Amino acid sequence: MQFPIVTIPFAWCAGTYLRRTTAFFVCAFVVLSGCSQPVAVQNNEAALPTPASTPVLELPVPPPASPETPATVAPVVTGEVSLANPEKLKMLLDGAKGKTLVINVWATFCVPCLEEMPELAQFYTERDADKIAFLSLSADPLYSFDDVVKPFVAERKIPFPVYVLEDVPPDTLIEMLGVESSKWSGELPGTFVLDGDGVLKHSWLERVHLDDLKTSVASVVAG
Repeated sequence: MQFPIVTIPFAWCAGTYLRRTTAFFVCAFVVLSGCSQPVAVQNNEAALPTPASTPVLELPVPPPASPETPATVAPVVTGEVSLANPEKLKMLLDGAKGKTLVINVWATFCVPCLEEMPELAQFYTERDADKIAFLSLSADPLYSFDDVVKPFVAERKIPFPVYVLEDVPPDTLIEMLGVESSKWSGELPGTFVLDGDGVLKHSWLERVHLDDLKTSVASVVAG
């Protein structure tokens, strides 16, 4: 079966299409124009409250760390323990000439010696090192050097050097220190204050207390 072919003029079709298309775009333009009026947008923007400006918090800038300021606290320095024979002892005494010299003879087995040790440590730390020398002599036996004396100094954090006497009998020690006038015979503890010329000024043949030692040394330093 053959369908009849109907011929429609292109001009008519095109005219109808164009008219409808034109009408569609005219309506769309009107609608879009009504929805996006510039005045309405401006009115809406005018109606919105202007947000308040947020204040800027300016934090102070810390100054750079001074190179003179220590970053950490310095640790407590513990004095060294060494032996002192007669030659070493003479060298130590000669090195203290010109200063007021405090000599303390003690031992770890002496109870009064242990009781006065904290005050001696405080005196040593607070003294004027330019004017006052301090000499700590241990009468402990040599076999206790490593097992007793060294651990004692470390555990108690004793700040001054300790010299364990080696081959220095009491009579020799008394003569070398120049403390014959004190009538000391070697009992412990014994503390002596000598002036810059090595002359004995004060002595304690028992436990010494911090205030008494400070007063005595101050009078010797003052001359």
